[in-house]
Amino acid sequence: LCFALMNLAKLSWPEREDTGEANVVGVEALKWVMRIMALYKTSEAVSCYGMTVLAELTDNFAMRREIMKEDWVARVIVAMSNLQKLTHEIMIKTDNGKEKKLVTEPTRHAIEVCLQCCKIFAQMACDSTNRQTVADDGISMVMKAMNFCPEEETVQL
Repeated sequence: LCFALMNLAKLSWPEREDTGEANVVGVEALKWVMRIMALYKTSEAVSCYGMTVLAELTDNFAMRREIMKEDWVARVIVAMSNLQKLTHEIMIKTDNGKEKKLVTEPTRHAIEVCLQCCKIFAQMACDSTNRQTVADDGISMVMKAMNFCPEEETVQL
């Protein structure tokens, strides 16, 4: 499942040149990703790669119109609510011998979810019809991402 999502994220979904409508296959991919994210909402890996696909789909206007028809904000909120951190035990040499320290940091999937969350809200705000939705929900989600990953420069941008 994760490999399928990874491969979907690599594809581009251009608008139809003749009508400017969203790519039909891209719309189906969007619906599939939304269903998968709803089914596996507690899986950090599925949330990570699902968010990556959503972020890629926001790259063009026609797909953003299609995304607005879906419950995309709820999927982003659920993905952001499942962020996890890892705690590592490290030994530091000091003048008095060795000292044990615990270091807590976000998982690689959590970092990617935070990054994609910021990208999705930024891209969705490109259209004036989406700005109120982004303002209502996006600001708190972006702030959560920035607070969760304070050491990640790409999230902080």
